[in-house]
Amino acid sequence: MTRKQTIEASFARHAHSYDANCEIQARVSSRLGELLPDLKRPDVLELGCGTGVFTRRLLAHYPAGRFVISDFSQEMIGACALALKDGVECELRVIDADKLETDKRFDLIVSSLATHWFDEPLRSLELQRQVLKPGGRVLYSTIGFDNFPQWQEVLLELGLKSGVCPGPVLPGLVLEERVTIDYGNARGFLNALKQTGACVARAGYTPLTPGELKRACHLFDERFQGRVSWHIVYGIIEGRGRRVGLADREKVIVEG
Repeated sequence: MTRKQTIEASFARHAHSYDANCEIQARVSSRLGELLPDLKRPDVLELGCGTGVFTRRLLAHYPAGRFVISDFSQEMIGACALALKDGVECELRVIDADKLETDKRFDLIVSSLATHWFDEPLRSLELQRQVLKPGGRVLYSTIGFDNFPQWQEVLLELGLKSGVCPGPVLPGLVLEERVTIDYGNARGFLNALKQTGACVARAGYTPLTPGELKRACHLFDERFQGRVSWHIVYGIIEGRGRRVGLADREKVIVEG
């Protein structure tokens, strides 16, 4: 099984428990919604819709818009469809953002907390830019490089390896923030990741033994009492201009 298939299977298994554990997704959805441009009747593509946390905000923001709502998990597409109001007109499709084979052109392409799951995030962003209409833009949120520092600190102190996937370095960054959530304890934190499907470790990682996990959870609870910080970054890429590249990182605005 490829890594992408493993990720897809994980999200598919937890489509039913996603909404009860998506506090960070809801917070990021709200922030990303503040960055949506003013458009009258846009053609919009959403990549990685999940159960529709951001989808519902997107549809409300553009009542006259035309939408293609997509995910790479058929089960997530089904959950999203159930969450949408009756009468909402949009096309629901399974789309692999690393391939993005479409004849349509869009005024706006958006993804909320999905880009870090792509095989090649930079290449995907370039593909997205190529299917924009003139004047269109790509808008995304994803995890940054400093995700879960409390958990990482504990593992480092205990000499244990981390399975946390590093956030990709991407162009067009306009904002970054750190959001701290209280999960009650380490088990609550890890369970929340599992119940959304976001529990696939980095490639080559060997899971902790039960004893190692117990030690890590005990130290984490003692030191941080269940509080974990997410590092979230937001980016905007214009449809015209230079090719997607890392030089755009100078656009970052840091928020405390």
